[in-house]
Parts: sequence; structure tokens; C-alpha cells
Amino acid sequence: MSVFDLCLSLFDGSDRSLILSLIDYAAFYVALVPVFGVASAMILMGEQPSFVQWIGAVFVIASSYCANRLRSSSA
Repeated sequence: MSVFDLCLSLFDGSDRSLILSLIDYAAFYVALVPVFGVASAMILMGEQPSFVQWIGAVFVIASSYCANRLRSSSA
């Protein structure tokens, strides 16, 4: 039994949609983990991201923002 199944088994059928909704909400921010990793490397180790990394960070942040706005407008 996975941790996900264990967490879902703690709730009855009406609360499962709440848990799945929270997981769906958190999924938008998973893509931001590398951005925070690069930002942490800049602060802690003095790394300088390349131009391609800056463009990638902009795309990741913009797509997470747009996906979150799209989700909130359709809800």
C-alpha cells in the first residue's frame, strides 16, 4: 500500500475529492523546484545561471502562473 493510498483511506468518499483537489493544486508548483534550486545556488554558492537557464526559469514561472490562473477561472 502506497502512502497516497494510505492517506486516501483515512477519508470517506466525500473527503477524497478534497484531497485530490489539494494534490491537483500542488502539482502546479512541482515544476518550480528546479527554479528554486538554481536560485538557491545563486544565493548560497554564487553561481551565475546561463542565458538559457534564465529563459527556462521565465518559461517555468510563466507556465505555472498561467496554469494556476486557468485552473482558478474554470473552478
